[in-house]
Amino acid sequence: MLDKRIINPVSWREAIKIMLLKNKRNHSIFISAIFLFILVASPVYSGTNCGSNKGIGKFYKDHSSDWWPDLRLYVETSLIATIPGYIAGFCSLAGGAYFGQACAWHDDCYDGKVGIGMNKKECDLELLNQWRHACDKKYGSRILIACKEYCETTAEGMYHALVKSPEAWNNAQPEREINITSTINSIYVEFFGRNATENELNLSIDYLRSTKSTEGLRQKVKKQFADTVSLISIIVPMSLE
Repeated sequence: MLDKRIINPVSWREAIKIMLLKNKRNHSIFISAIFLFILVASPVYSGTNCGSNKGIGKFYKDHSSDWWPDLRLYVETSLIATIPGYIAGFCSLAGGAYFGQACAWHDDCYDGKVGIGMNKKECDLELLNQWRHACDKKYGSRILIACKEYCETTAEGMYHALVKSPEAWNNAQPEREINITSTINSIYVEFFGRNATENELNLSIDYLRSTKSTEGLRQKVKKQFADTVSLISIIVPMSLE
């Protein structure tokens, strides 16, 4: 017989408590119903910027997307009916934190297209900072603080796995060298109309490693060009005398 308190609008919280505690079977049915709703209501995410082709990165790439949380990962690893799965399910209703932009930046950092002069440790740490920012951007409100913390915990776990894996960094070195050399040469072409000499290239690489500033290198080469023009303007008239 239906408990009268259940139909009283004022005591709906108590009604849910009664339904949950009535017996374990009802409890399981209730939880299952909630997560069926979450799975249906959650957005379908896509994107493959995050992850890699080997190791734990490949596992993540095969089972998830560029967003957190992606419930496919929890379903396919049988974690959906656990505390992490419950939290992820709740957070998914608020939408996902986008990790894809940070992952794309990290790939470019390894390849020497951005963050020129940064080493692996610095690229990885900046990736973690961008992931944390994505968590804060999506779950910054007080009501979603648990989602923010869990999002950041997930990011930190992925970061620590990445730190221990040098393979992607090592594989990127040939392309990284080409891209950095191309960047330096483009600056010298802009001012001198030629590529950098071997000595200029080595000095530029050292400069980038210490400053991490492509614009700083550009200003340095610009000044070098101005000094060269100034010196020529002095020497040429003297040689004609």
